[in-house]
Amino acid sequence: MNKNRIKKIIIIASESTSFFNFRSELIRAISELKYSVTTISNPMSVQQSNEIASWECAAMTVVFSRNGLNLITDFKTLFNLFLQFRSIQPDIILAYTIKPVIWGGLSARFCKADFYALITGLGFAFHGKSLQRKFLTKLVTFLYKIALKNSKAVIFQNTDNRDVEESAKDFGVSDKVHLIGQVDNPFYLLKKSDIFVLNSETEGFPNVLIEAMACGLPVISSNCKSGPNEILNNEEFGRLYEVGDIEALAGCIEDTLLLDNSKLKNIRNKNIERANDFDINKSINKFIEVL
Repeated sequence: MNKNRIKKIIIIASESTSFFNFRSELIRAISELKYSVTTISNPMSVQQSNEIASWECAAMTVVFSRNGLNLITDFKTLFNLFLQFRSIQPDIILAYTIKPVIWGGLSARFCKADFYALITGLGFAFHGKSLQRKFLTKLVTFLYKIALKNSKAVIFQNTDNRDVEESAKDFGVSDKVHLIGQVDNPFYLLKKSDIFVLNSETEGFPNVLIEAMACGLPVISSNCKSGPNEILNNEEFGRLYEVGDIEALAGCIEDTLLLDNSKLKNIRNKNIERANDFDINKSINKFIEVL
């Protein structure tokens, strides 16, 4: 192999928005290392394609089904990834989230590229006790094993609702609850808040906890799988309550609201310092070391 040849890397995600919301720094850092970077995801908007191009990266489309397993659709995804790999002939393939890791890993077995999987969270398939969910867990575990068998490295980002609108109606507080949906920049909302509460039943890696801590907010989180306990370091940097324990959550909120200014200032300083432990540049440097 010509040592002066520019190495090619493919980065795969199911949704293109994740390239911009969570991985933009990583992609640009890799591009600056003089890799030829190609992203693969579900279709992008024109604006997204233009932004990817401004990073001197290419964007290709492969359709990933968003929900469940569909033999026909998923086989098409597998085959189209194989065609992209054969056309681009990458040196490195990086995939994250469940379907890109599984189908990307399987397709990568038919080419000579080094395959890296970034596991951001095991996801919904590994939670639940119904027979259908147990079968899905076993199936996904089996597919993971095959897809990751020849991988160069597997990088785990973690170590380890009740319906809000209906609950608000039940409690007669609908006018006090604002469901704003997805926002591109949550920080203007966080800076107007006094407390941040995460009431998830399951998580992959709750970046929003780190964002709230970076704003100096006291944080309260359900002790769900996976991520909150690791981020809060066994309640050193925030309060945890067991999933579904409404009384415990109410108690945590009340206790936090009653804290005096000196204690709130101490929490602010500690949480900002803790958020720096998850600085994206530290993660990028560690990831590049693995590559």
